[in-house]
Amino acid sequence: MKNFIFILAGLVFFSACREESCTQVYYDYEPIYMSAEELENFTFEAPRDIEIPGKIYVYKNLLLVNEVHRGIHFFDNSDQTNPVNLGFLKIKGNVDIAIKDDILYADSYTAMLAIDIKNPTQPQKIGAERDAFNGFYHYDVENEAYLVDYIITETEQRVDCNDEFFFEDFIVNAGGVSSDANAVQTGQGGSFARFAIENDYLYTVDFSTITTYDISNPENLAQLNSTNIGWGIETIFPYEDHFFIGAIEGLYIFDKADPSNPQYVSEFVHARACDPVVVQDDLAYVTLRSGNTCDGFTNQLDVIDVSEITEPQLLASHTMDSPHGLGIKDDFLYICDGYSGVKVFDHTDSYAINENLLAQVPDHFAYDIILLNNNTAIVLGLSDFYQYDVSDPSNIQLLSSIKYYPQ
Repeated sequence: MKNFIFILAGLVFFSACREESCTQVYYDYEPIYMSAEELENFTFEAPRDIEIPGKIYVYKNLLLVNEVHRGIHFFDNSDQTNPVNLGFLKIKGNVDIAIKDDILYADSYTAMLAIDIKNPTQPQKIGAERDAFNGFYHYDVENEAYLVDYIITETEQRVDCNDEFFFEDFIVNAGGVSSDANAVQTGQGGSFARFAIENDYLYTVDFSTITTYDISNPENLAQLNSTNIGWGIETIFPYEDHFFIGAIEGLYIFDKADPSNPQYVSEFVHARACDPVVVQDDLAYVTLRSGNTCDGFTNQLDVIDVSEITEPQLLASHTMDSPHGLGIKDDFLYICDGYSGVKVFDHTDSYAINENLLAQVPDHFAYDIILLNNNTAIVLGLSDFYQYDVSDPSNIQLLSSIKYYPQ
């Protein structure tokens, strides 16, 4: 009885003190449209500071740094101790890039562009596929344009706390949008790459599919096949006869016996996490990390036996701090371990990789890495990108760095 009186008194007190009005936050989404012609337009402009770096890519003596949704910074990297900023290729909506025989393939929101960069400072458009990425973007017939983004406005208002409207999370006013979520020289990207080129084919992955393009004639890009993989697809890594595709919930393996139409072979399921992958011989190396949009709760390196390609098996897991991108060269595994920097491991013993740390550069946040044949490494950081001499993996040396200037 005493407990009942205490609870009743508490309820009366709460009712007396409760506010009569509450704050409701909602978001208005104003759609941004672009015509097909706008999607295909690009300009080469004077050098500018890097503000929001995305993917990194190396081709011949060029170093390319994507500015997320804005375009590509071009650097002459002939002297890796002193890269020279050549200029900025402004491409709206750009995130991913790949190059073959001086032809740059770049996304522009829903479009795929083919751009001749024989003279990097005077790029020329030679082809385009306007509907390459419709899984993310929607063609609005009424506006005769593509819906590519939104201007988001946050608004607060006071409402009656008893009004059921208060319990709604937010209001979306998106203008009636619907979803369609249904002698070769090539460059080299990092482990977060979503584009890959092999011979006359360009392969792209988006959130749920792998798509193949015939690029034998860049003036007439031809989409050949698009296969639904699943959900949360992130990266693609070609190795020998297969593609290894990293996803939020696993590793997918596709056979490329028919290069025009890769076929599903098998998958390895792991804890939900972001997971770029690299492969060497019969082993795949996957980093899993927490505290990101993939909602992971683990920070580790998984070593997966892919000798039986139809039945990949976990060999070992090694604890890491915050592993992001990774690269492999000979007996050495390079892991970008977030604020712990770049770590270099001898990976010859899969069960003892953590015990074989050869070197660590802890001074800089490390996000992704490209290992070049000339024994140098390019590392994308949080506020700079760095170039290192890794001819001695146990004693890597800084060659140069370029700082970002976020606005």
